[in-house]
Amino acid sequence: MQTAIANSIKDAFVQHRADYGVSITIDGETVTAIVSESQFARELMEGGFADEGDIEVKVLLSDLTQIPSLGKPVSFRSRNFRVSRVGTQPGALVGEISCRPSKR
Repeated sequence: MQTAIANSIKDAFVQHRADYGVSITIDGETVTAIVSESQFARELMEGGFADEGDIEVKVLLSDLTQIPSLGKPVSFRSRNFRVSRVGTQPGALVGEISCRPSKR
C-alpha cells in the first residue's frame, strides 16, 4: 500500500532525478537514475589507482520491468558492473542498487 509519505519521497526523487539524473543500463533496460560513485573503493594497481570503484544507483522502481537480481549486468559510462545488493522496502517507490565492477 502506498502512503502519502512514499508518494512525497517519490515526488522529491523525480525532481532530483530531473536535475541530476544520468542514463544507466540495468539488465538490458536503460533508465534515468541517480548514480553515486564511491571515492573509497579505488583499487591500487601498478602505476597508481584504477578507476574501478563501486557505484550506488537510486532508481524509480516503476521505471524497471522487474527488480534486478544479484549478479545482473549494469553498464554506466562505458564501464561494466554487476548488481551486488538490492535495497527495497515494502511499498517503496524508490529503490537502491549497489554495483561492483565486473572484474571483481
